[in-house]
Amino acid sequence: IDATVIAKGLEVAYLPGFPNVIDADGVVKFTGKRIHIDLKQGKLLTGTVVKPSAMDFTDLDNPNTPVKTELNLS
Repeated sequence: IDATVIAKGLEVAYLPGFPNVIDADGVVKFTGKRIHIDLKQGKLLTGTVVKPSAMDFTDLDNPNTPVKTELNLS
């Protein structure tokens, strides 16, 4: 698989027990067993703004896939 999707209004669950990023806009890239998300913006909890950030889900065959997350918050 090699696909790119421009998305608006995403909800991204990235770690169990952590709040999801909501109302997120960005680009989602699917490549093989990996998903890379470049977030343009989003929300986290009440009043927290997600600025441009990145998320990498590196092994979708693994139910406990490692996730690399770089969230820029304000």
